[in-house]
Amino acid sequence: MNDKHCHGEISRRREAQLKYAVKIQHIADAIVAAGYISLDSQAKALGLKRSTAWTIIKTKHKLDRLSGKTTDRMLANLELPPPVRAVVQQYLAERSVAAGRKRRRRQRRPLTPFARANVVGAS
Repeated sequence: MNDKHCHGEISRRREAQLKYAVKIQHIADAIVAAGYISLDSQAKALGLKRSTAWTIIKTKHKLDRLSGKTTDRMLANLELPPPVRAVVQQYLAERSVAAGRKRRRRQRRPLTPFARANVVGAS
């Protein structure tokens, strides 16, 4: 594999991570703009534990993205302010579009010789 290709792949991955970090920051900004200043009130409004709320507010999430479980909990919380709910839904919509592109890109890859041999051998 040539270095240019590998470096480009890492660069694209890091760019995606930064983009999601910015989107998570939008969630944090929306919760503060809705008047939730203390960590306890933010956690309650988001429907999350304090530690999870802190990682969102500080944009320190270890995966640079939110898990489905976390976003599901936020959306299931009836106390989630409507502007924050809109930001979370936008975040999820953009993530699903990106995931669809990634899936299509993976499907187009040609089979490696090893994979071809396994497919032929399975018939």
